[in-house]
Amino acid sequence: MSAEILTGRFVDPDAGKVTFKEYAEHWRTLQVHRGNTEDQVDVVLEIRTYPRLGHLPLASIDSEDIQSWVKWLSTAAIALADGKSKGYAPATVGVTHRIVSGIFKSAVDTNRITSNPCAGTRLPKKTPKRVKPIPTESLWALIDAFPERFRGLILFTALHRTSAGRSVRPDRGSARLRQQGHAR
Repeated sequence: MSAEILTGRFVDPDAGKVTFKEYAEHWRTLQVHRGNTEDQVDVVLEIRTYPRLGHLPLASIDSEDIQSWVKWLSTAAIALADGKSKGYAPATVGVTHRIVSGIFKSAVDTNRITSNPCAGTRLPKKTPKRVKPIPTESLWALIDAFPERFRGLILFTALHRTSAGRSVRPDRGSARLRQQGHAR
């Protein structure tokens, strides 16, 4: 124990007896958040975290507890009217996990616990939305529906990547379009 004290790694066993909710509420009083962020943290803790972790002593929460909580968030945290349940979207689970992990990091930094149980948690993967290319005929109908001054922009956007991801690519570019009699 004296080596832990000398290296600054000593954790008072009584410090981790405080519940997660008690420590998280203390943590909240020290944070500087804008209104919307404060509201988000409130929802994350009150709705998504305290029901499962709030009553547990801080030092007793381990990585299995966190993984079980993440699974609950992902699959069964939302009660539906028909008595069934569903989970939150992967992005919501990720944000929730990041906030809770930050609370545990603070507990480590203040020597209440020895390690962050959120480290190494497997989070649900975000499924990228697949863009279905617009059929060539539909693209030309769309272009023809716009005033002349916008048609080049519509065609350019359709044939190139955009900031939102891959846009439509009618059949392999203008060579294919010329064969169909649509070259402009």
